Amino acid sequence: MTYHLRENPTWLTGLLNHEADEVDILDNGVWPSPSKCPICWGSGTFRWYAYEAIDAAGVPPMEVVEFECPCVEQWMLHRFFSYCGLSLLYQRLSIRDFSSSEVQDLAIKYIAQVGEYIRYGQGMFLVGSHGTGKSMIAALVTKAAIYYRFSAYFITFNDLVNVYIQTKFSPEKREEMKRRFLGVNLLVIDDVGQEETQNVQQRKTSQARAILDEVLRGRQGLCTFVTSNFPKNTLAEHYGQNVVSLLSELDKKELYSTDFRGDFLPKRTQLERSNHLTRPVVWGAGL
Repeated sequence: MTYHLRENPTWLTGLLNHEADEVDILDNGVWPSPSKCPICWGSGTFRWYAYEAIDAAGVPPMEVVEFECPCVEQWMLHRFFSYCGLSLLYQRLSIRDFSSSEVQDLAIKYIAQVGEYIRYGQGMFLVGSHGTGKSMIAALVTKAAIYYRFSAYFITFNDLVNVYIQTKFSPEKREEMKRRFLGVNLLVIDDVGQEETQNVQQRKTSQARAILDEVLRGRQGLCTFVTSNFPKNTLAEHYGQNVVSLLSELDKKELYSTDFRGDFLPKRTQLERSNHLTRPVVWGAGL
């Protein structure tokens, strides 16, 4: 017997031409068409856990079952998520993938309240060490916002800085960037501070400070989620007190757990490989 994933919402249709062109560039040939499906690899079926099936009542959630692969719908959902800045890694993750029940409960809370956060313009600042689930929470909240038909975009701060620098001398492209990233209902700025480890040039560090200040100030009254490994004193040192003051307007939460990437993730990946499992693209938030 084969089972079925939830169908895409009826409002989720194809991208506009310029949106599709952008995704084609970002995708870099990873998933060019439904016929090149990396979920079933042309077989028409794939193996995954029963909890993602809409027609598996009575089947234990963690039992491995065979799914019919909706290649076209999976491709469309992948491209829509990609246009909103979500990588294929985050597209495939769900609320069940947290290694810490405490962090999972926090994600469930934010997902349930995402509409209120957006309507009231309340942001969130997630702080914690590497691998504690900050980016994963932000990605799932992004998917929840999209599901409820809010505009949302997920971008690392390093990428945001690069886009700002690249559009500096093109007013038209700068305005398009601001509309594309900064005017959305929910903006996730992931890994503030990571741009320092990727490019330590003093000039870029100075620009990063000004850019973060401009973005946070420009989005006051809008919902912005920010994640960082930096504690408050380090943020002040790198970005100044003005930025720290702007971040203080966000609802701050510090995350403490073991490193998801270094402990839990390798074991999970090995288990999936040994059982020939393939992760589909999912909303992943119990919606």
